[in-house]
Amino acid sequence: MSRSRIAIFSALVFLAIVPVASVSAQAVEEGEETPKINQVAVEDGAALGDAITYMLFGMEQPGAGRAIEGWLVTDNGLSRISTGVMNVAPDGTINHTYVSPTGENLLRRYTRLEITIEPVPDPSPDKPSGNALWSSKIPIRAVDEIRALLTGESFAGTDGALTKLRQQLEVAIQEIRAAQDAPTVDEVRSHVHRAINVLEGTGGANYDASFGDPGDGFGVLGYTALRTLASDAVEAADDSIAIVGHAGGVENSLKNAEDWAKDSVVQALVSLSSDDLIQSKIHLTPAIGLLTSALNGIDMDNDGTIRPTPGEGGVKQAYRAAQLMATFTLSPGPLPRAVDLGPGLPNSGDTLLPVMVRGALGLGIVLTAAGAAILVWRARRPRMAS
Repeated sequence: MSRSRIAIFSALVFLAIVPVASVSAQAVEEGEETPKINQVAVEDGAALGDAITYMLFGMEQPGAGRAIEGWLVTDNGLSRISTGVMNVAPDGTINHTYVSPTGENLLRRYTRLEITIEPVPDPSPDKPSGNALWSSKIPIRAVDEIRALLTGESFAGTDGALTKLRQQLEVAIQEIRAAQDAPTVDEVRSHVHRAINVLEGTGGANYDASFGDPGDGFGVLGYTALRTLASDAVEAADDSIAIVGHAGGVENSLKNAEDWAKDSVVQALVSLSSDDLIQSKIHLTPAIGLLTSALNGIDMDNDGTIRPTPGEGGVKQAYRAAQLMATFTLSPGPLPRAVDLGPGLPNSGDTLLPVMVRGALGLGIVLTAAGAAILVWRARRPRMAS
């Protein structure tokens, strides 16, 4: 067999064993419409993380005597709540929002979702029929990091790190504004010191407890350093499109916030160095601007949108990006059957499947290489014998 035939044979075998998903990423040509993806995202309604919005496309009408209903499911798959019956628009889309009646942050308990077809009237409205159209899971191995950012489940207190960061920035801004309104240099300095304490936390180089600390002691800069939680989530679940796609927004925005907060401390220290009331206040104006940018971000390119990118995003953009890390990307069919494995043991799911696929792919590549080598050897053997 000629070398060209061997090369063609090897290429065909290799393409046959490579998963389709790995070669389909470039299927959308430039100028074509981006495919619409069925997704469900957690949002803030009346409270933090208490709402979930379905955006579905290409849905068929359920027909007479049937309805489409959504369900949120706990980590272990053993408990669920209905997010309501959803109407399909004439164009096949579903746009449905559920808001927790108790204001519960939904990510504290629920990491799974299912959409089912239910009978109308429904004899058991608190239980799904088992006829599942779509389902999704937030990768359980990255849930701790996402919850630490958003809900406080893996962090001190009842709020996530990003909510606490926002609160601390607001306190620091209040102290700087109070300093701007203070009638004496001593009062200006008192408020500025308090703002620095809130920004740096108890471990800060300029922290001075004698002036008091209206913050929580952890410091704005302590919270911005928790941006590594986003990269930890990516490392834990690098196969999740939502986590990989939005973790960078969290890191970019918190790095911006950190830089602006540090620059505001520099301005505050310059203010403290002045004995003149007017001069001490002049340096507080840029400090306010920097802290406001850390909180809200800056539209650097003046396009009307503040994105979670370097130089633009602030804490608010980091918070939204963290929520989008927990987006449910739907797949056809039901969730894996719930199995109560007991406390401290892994949740039920299909975590073994990716390992098996990767193993099969690796074995296929090895066998392809071995087969090509044998063919080359056989092709050369007659010439070697002669």
